[in-house]
Amino acid sequence: MPPNRLFFQEISQETAVNPVDIVSTLQALQMLKYWKGKHLVLKRQDLIDEWIAKEAKRSNSNKIMDPSCLKWSPPKGT
Repeated sequence: MPPNRLFFQEISQETAVNPVDIVSTLQALQMLKYWKGKHLVLKRQDLIDEWIAKEAKRSNSNKIMDPSCLKWSPPKGT
């Protein structure tokens, strides 16, 4: 894969997130653009900074999880 190319199917396989959900999320965040015949994913620094600021303010002290309660496994190849 060329260094500046992104394939939603590959992201989907790595994350187990449906490609339609990936695209619709990027659209909702206004991170997709069609320019000069190409689809582009925009790096929105304002969204990144906003997320970092929110995470810094969150209290993680109440997020204790019992690992034995997790029963997830990635999907098998289709």
